Amino acid sequence: MIEPLTLSIADAAKFIGCGRTKTKELIRTKRLKAVLLDHRVKVYTDSCRAYIASLPEYQPVLFNGPESAPAKPAKRPRRKASRKVRP
Repeated sequence: MIEPLTLSIADAAKFIGCGRTKTKELIRTKRLKAVLLDHRVKVYTDSCRAYIASLPEYQPVLFNGPESAPAKPAKRPRRKASRKVRP
């Protein structure tokens, strides 16, 4: 099967794994290369691949037990509910 050279904004968003608004922002900030073709914006497939390759790898944070876990914030004391006095 022949791979397309360009994708629509909706297809590029699906390809990258984000929404159309984020894809338009990436085009506007020139992180994705796009062209105008018959009054339609088309995003280069290679540009999408390059953007995905430029993202940092996910580094999970591992804990070695409760002593290495981050400290929990102190809880605020609860307020007593005010009671209304009926006449």
